[in-house]
Amino acid sequence: MSYCCDFHIQLSEYTITRETIPGWQRPDLVLIISRKSEATVNYFSNNFLPYRHSLEWCDSSGSRSVFLYMVNGEQQDMPHRRFQEFKVFLSERKIKPDLIMHREDPGLGIYLPELDESSYCAN
Repeated sequence: MSYCCDFHIQLSEYTITRETIPGWQRPDLVLIISRKSEATVNYFSNNFLPYRHSLEWCDSSGSRSVFLYMVNGEQQDMPHRRFQEFKVFLSERKIKPDLIMHREDPGLGIYLPELDESSYCAN
């Protein structure tokens, strides 16, 4: 309980760490990028991320690759700030991947409805 200005005020503080539903957990936010940019992601991870932070390859399917954000060996959401730093890194080197996304892990097959459904409907 905190006291302020001679009044008794009970202050509560909440921290939301993850959305949870019994038996289900929201997938972590990951980096999805063109497969041909894997070496660039590894270079950024090895040379520009803080100590004990890394982007680790997880899956590739077709022309897409997924990288997990790891801290001390534990998978976490890739912070938006890190994603923006990576985009600046690419821009400074004039690297323009065909695909770069920061979103929930799409799972096996790297199915991206916003891309896959539109191309399916176009055929």
